[in-house]
Amino acid sequence: MSLINQSINQQVQQETCDILTNAVERYIYVIKNKSGLHVRERKLRAHRRTDDVYKGKINQLMITLTSPCEEYPHIDMVESYNLSVADTSQLTSTSIWGVLRGLETFSQLFYLSNDRNELYINKTDIIDFPRYKHRGILLDTSRHYATPSTILKLLESISINKMNVFHWHIVDDQSFPYESEKFPEISERGAYDSSMVYTKEDILMIIDFARNRGIRVIPEFDVPGHTASWGLAYPGVLTECYDKQKMVGLGPMEPTKNITYKLLADLFAEVQDLFPDKYFHVGGDEVELQCWSSNPHLRDYMNKNNIKVTDLHSLFMRNVLPLLSNSSKVIVWQEVFDEGVPLSKDTLVQVWKYGWVAEMLSVLTSGHKVLFSAAWYLDALNQKWTDLYTHDPRGMVMDVTDNSSLAQGVVGGEACMWGEMIDDRSVMTRVWPRASAVAERLWSAVEGSYYIVPAEAYHRIEEHTCRMIRRGIDSGPPSGPGFCIEDRLLPEKRLRPPLGRTSTAPPPQEAAPAQKEQPKATKAGKGKGKGKKSPSAPTSQAGASAAPAPAQAPVREDALLPSTTPSNEPWKKVVGKKQRKGKKPVPESPAANKAPAGKRRKLVPPKTAAVVVTLTAEAVTRGETYESVLRRARANIDPVQPSEGRVTCRRTQTGARIFEFSGAQGSAKADTFASQLKEVIADTAKIARPLKCVTLEVTDLDDSVTQEEVVAAVAALGGCDIAAIKGRAIRPGRGGMGSLRLECPVVAAKAVLAKGRLPVGFSSAGVRALEDEPMRCYKCFGIGHTRALCPSAAERTDLCFRCGKGGHRSTACEATKPHCAVCADSGRPADHIMTGRKCRPPLKKGKAQVTTRPAAAAVTAIPVPVPTTEGSAMNTD
Repeated sequence: MSLINQSINQQVQQETCDILTNAVERYIYVIKNKSGLHVRERKLRAHRRTDDVYKGKINQLMITLTSPCEEYPHIDMVESYNLSVADTSQLTSTSIWGVLRGLETFSQLFYLSNDRNELYINKTDIIDFPRYKHRGILLDTSRHYATPSTILKLLESISINKMNVFHWHIVDDQSFPYESEKFPEISERGAYDSSMVYTKEDILMIIDFARNRGIRVIPEFDVPGHTASWGLAYPGVLTECYDKQKMVGLGPMEPTKNITYKLLADLFAEVQDLFPDKYFHVGGDEVELQCWSSNPHLRDYMNKNNIKVTDLHSLFMRNVLPLLSNSSKVIVWQEVFDEGVPLSKDTLVQVWKYGWVAEMLSVLTSGHKVLFSAAWYLDALNQKWTDLYTHDPRGMVMDVTDNSSLAQGVVGGEACMWGEMIDDRSVMTRVWPRASAVAERLWSAVEGSYYIVPAEAYHRIEEHTCRMIRRGIDSGPPSGPGFCIEDRLLPEKRLRPPLGRTSTAPPPQEAAPAQKEQPKATKAGKGKGKGKKSPSAPTSQAGASAAPAPAQAPVREDALLPSTTPSNEPWKKVVGKKQRKGKKPVPESPAANKAPAGKRRKLVPPKTAAVVVTLTAEAVTRGETYESVLRRARANIDPVQPSEGRVTCRRTQTGARIFEFSGAQGSAKADTFASQLKEVIADTAKIARPLKCVTLEVTDLDDSVTQEEVVAAVAALGGCDIAAIKGRAIRPGRGGMGSLRLECPVVAAKAVLAKGRLPVGFSSAGVRALEDEPMRCYKCFGIGHTRALCPSAAERTDLCFRCGKGGHRSTACEATKPHCAVCADSGRPADHIMTGRKCRPPLKKGKAQVTTRPAAAAVTAIPVPVPTTEGSAMNTD
């Protein structure tokens, strides 16, 4: 059968919802733009009308959904469907998730005619359902950051392969890119960069994109190991590791401190509120037990309680699991089960180590469920898709036990893409098409023996790889030499016009019609009008009789070469020094005028030194006032004499009292005054000695330098106390050398910057001051103040972050365009989500707006449709 009018009329009967409406629109686009071609309707050839194989044209797909839509996918969702392909095709399912899978199959059944002018589909009846209910891809975004746009493309490819879980290993030792609202300092210190984080808006967008494709998003926060990035902000929650009675670093989380579990309880509660899926992955693998054994405090604890170091792991997990909400269910790596931690029967144990058959049997016979990943590690780059295909978890259990009911305890599996050796540019080709073998194994029935790859599977994977490429999914070659013919039909990228030596002979062009006048050449004059056109290319003087100038043929260009898209800038005339005298300056290009050179940040030291006195809550409850507290202080502290400098006192907006010391000795006087106050009124007031600080970035550090050495060098060069400087961990910077950020008093920072370079280690490191990020209020969502001091009457906490209206969350927002209520009320451009990176403070008079935080790659929640496909890689027969 062939396709009529380049598209198909899809009608929905009975139940409908936004997921179904979006899916219908998406798949109409996919089918209509098959292979990136505009398939034209043409008269059928005579032999087709008499051919018994040809059954006519397909013009309609009737979609019948017999049950109301569920809001989010879940582990027990129904994904089965019935599909009948005829002139009026029928797709029926009891679940919205089954309709999504059926639409994907329907789109994959179309194929191009040999002349690539028409789409065909074979008349068929399909009853389809998956073997396993958990079919996932794990992506590690800690070792290498993946942009939200890459994650969206991965989700699109997951739906094409009929998988239904995105296991998001979001944080690990190397970085902490999750931006927490309760603990923002963890990502501030633990992420690679302030732009390499996932905000709440990013996560909600990813969850909604996945929801519309029937994909569950399961977060993993791996504890107690793999938590080094947490310790950059909260070192107290990690264990100090020792070697020969000397502390050598930090290891896993400290299992005996209450502060550890308080942090986890609050963070897990925040994450569970954000992710709708019932399952939450707490990790539990690869704990560095040697560090626990070396810690003196933990050795004493184990001796007092007569336990082994492996029991500490069990103790930690027994304390962590109750921190999750009552409605949550848990996924753990197999070490948690191996250590004998009591687990509920609905806990999923993810098996990932060698000896996986014995491990699966141990988990299943104990009454728990299994997730299989051991043979499906995609970071093993030497593995081919055939190596992944020859492992069926239930088949392996059946080989040993011949117990089908026991084998049903394997609920599914995941192909794991760990991030050590992949990045944002290579992740898709490392996942696909190898993960397609896992997808087929988890969806389709086994053909013959599971450990033998059937011959038909080679053809299916080859065909499916080309299908994904045509739909915009980067995929590697599956089986050695081969090709996808549709590659030649994709639009060619033009990154620069062809050079003379790379251009090829142009195709012959038709002569212009005689009755039409040839376009005249535009004279390149020296007009002064604002609307002056740029000079046009010279034309032949022969006019209409001359042959038209040959057009340059498209040439594939090197992506690394600079783009030379035709510019609107006027030509610049280069003149000699003598000729410039007494004449007008040569006009610069518009780009040069619009991009002024950046200036080094000007650091202004404070003119005064401050001491802040704040009454404690207990003192206020007892009836203490600032009057009584300061009178008691005066009875014990001599006031500063006028000859020693001026001291002023004022009330802050929070009600505290701030004493400001001016003069050359102001800082020393403030230090003395603060220490005296702490001795006299520390029981009723908090005494603070705030310093104006700036963030310095130290670069080009050699491999031998430590964080402590950099802090000491800055303190020595800047003339300040080491305790006044807070340094972060050294990370790889530009050019692969070490880079470190630290908070430093302005006076010391100015002295360091005046030197230009910082001598430390074997070299002199570069130093620069970073711009401060603006404060944000989480009541009005304005910039420049906090919630406690919000001057606005606006209450925007209940507004949708996407459309700026109340009554719903951004996950349920149906708006097609984002709208920021904060920027709209301030008269600024509002075509972005509220509190996003495009939100900026109002422009100050006479000053250009300065971006204080690098903007991440722009991502839209509306998927960009991509060309489509031929027959299914899934075995749906």
